Amino acid sequence: MARDFFATIQNKLLFAVTGHTASELVRMRIEPTGQTFGLTTWQGDRPVKADASVAKNYLTEPEVSDLDLLVEQFLAFAKGQARRHLVTTMEQWVTATDRLIATNGYEVLGDRGVVSHDEVESIVEQEWPAFDLARRQREYDESWQVEAADITELLELEQTRKSVVKDSLTTDDGGSVDGDSA
Repeated sequence: MARDFFATIQNKLLFAVTGHTASELVRMRIEPTGQTFGLTTWQGDRPVKADASVAKNYLTEPEVSDLDLLVEQFLAFAKGQARRHLVTTMEQWVTATDRLIATNGYEVLGDRGVVSHDEVESIVEQEWPAFDLARRQREYDESWQVEAADITELLELEQTRKSVVKDSLTTDDGGSVDGDSA
């Protein structure tokens, strides 16, 4: 019951900012052939599969900022309710959240949305392996390109060194240092 309540509040806040529920947002923004799977944020140095099911990881910077403002207002309201020791039911919280969203000029989510979390999990399960394989291949190719560039640079440096050594062993008049002259 508590998990459904928090999912409802999350969906209402995300819908206000993006026009989509969490699951709709993930399904809509997944890019299996993209560089980051469509993700805009993640933990660590690259996305992992666990990041791909989290709606906030697909938000743009303006959306994150707008969501932060709504969440701050929601939490300030909740803190005020708690300080006054007002008992509020989950149903009352949902209604209060709808009022907060409407007061801020956003559209209020009236239903649960059209995409389930299970559907999103299934899409991620299906699409992630191909994305991950392609990403690993890109990383492998990029590392070989770096290696090839390093090898080329080393060969050029060796060629330059040989040229400098040869020039230093040759006299100004074209003769060699060892006394052989033409």
